[in-house]
Formats: sequence, C-alpha cells, structure tokens
Amino acid sequence: DDMADNTCHFGINSTFADGGLEPGHGKDTTRLYFPADQHQFAKCVKSIFPDAGLRFVFSTRSVVPDILDEDGKPFFGGSYEFKSGKDDVIRDVPQGHGYVVSFGETLYRALDAIITLGASGKSVGLINKSTLNVWDDAVMKKLAASQFPLRSSSCPSTSNSSATSSTAKSAASSSTSTKPSSNTNRSTSSTTS
Repeated sequence: DDMADNTCHFGINSTFADGGLEPGHGKDTTRLYFPADQHQFAKCVKSIFPDAGLRFVFSTRSVVPDILDEDGKPFFGGSYEFKSGKDDVIRDVPQGHGYVVSFGETLYRALDAIITLGASGKSVGLINKSTLNVWDDAVMKKLAASQFPLRSSSCPSTSNSSATSSTAKSAASSSTSTKPSSNTNRSTSSTTS
C-alpha cells in the first residue's frame, strides 16, 4: 500500500540521525519526531520550532487516517498539546494487560489491531511514542508493570534510536516484578519495503 514507503523515502534507517552523543542524552538536544497524523504533526512543529538543537520531523509521503479517541473524535485535535519527550496513551488498559508501542504511520495500523482485539474480548493498550529518542519515565513504568510491551514500527529493529529500539527491553529490565523475562522481552518489528 501507499504507507509501505519507509525504505525508499527515508533511506535504510533514518533513526541513525540520533547519534547518542551523551549517555541518556543528558546534554544532547537532538530530537527525532514521528507524528502519527496531520493534527499531531501540526502541533509538533508549532511546539518544537523554537527548541534548541537539531530537530528531525519525519512523515510519510502518503496520507494517513486521523487517530481517533474512543468517542470517535481526533485524539490529537482540540485541546491536545504536543510535549517533546512525552508519550501519548492512545488506549489505556488495567494493570496486568499488555501494551503495543508504536509511532508514525504504523500507529493507525496498531490502533486498528487493538480495536479488533478489543471486539474479541482481548484488552491491549496502545502507546504513541512520537519522540523517538527520549524516554518518558511515566510510560516506561507503565510498560514495566504491564504483562508485555510489544513494539510495532516500520523502522528496522536494529535502529540506533535508544528509546525506540529498546522500549520493550528497557521496560523489562526496569521492572521490579517477578515475571519471567520471556514475557517482557517480546518485541516485533513490522518492517515494510
């Protein structure tokens, strides 16, 4: 489909733009953003325009559907405010359930899967990680306490982006629970060419 243009549009892996110059990105202000739809894109650009450092904002060449909340309204419309480094909980679930972590053009696909699973009685949450190379501590704690974090992305899993490529692994290692590591280290990448 039109969305499967990652390799030709972005090159092999655009997240290598994050050089990771400082451990944990302490003083490094390079930021990689991949908004999920037109509304988040507009609010992202307006929010980050005056920020210091390099800012990479990725998008696809193709139109993506608006991400809708549970009431059928644009999630990123109205009073939504974009905050650099803050992940968005698109669909929340009670503790003990798992989450899919996604961004950009794969978020609407992940949302469709979450809705389909919900219709069949399976409860799975969805996180939008639009700032690719910065961790959101509150969301990392939520993922660490979940049954599983699952990564859904069009970027190869060998990404250099510290926050995006290792979300599931980091959530698992920061967990203080006694869950087996095999439950929390599940990660997938839906790379398309």
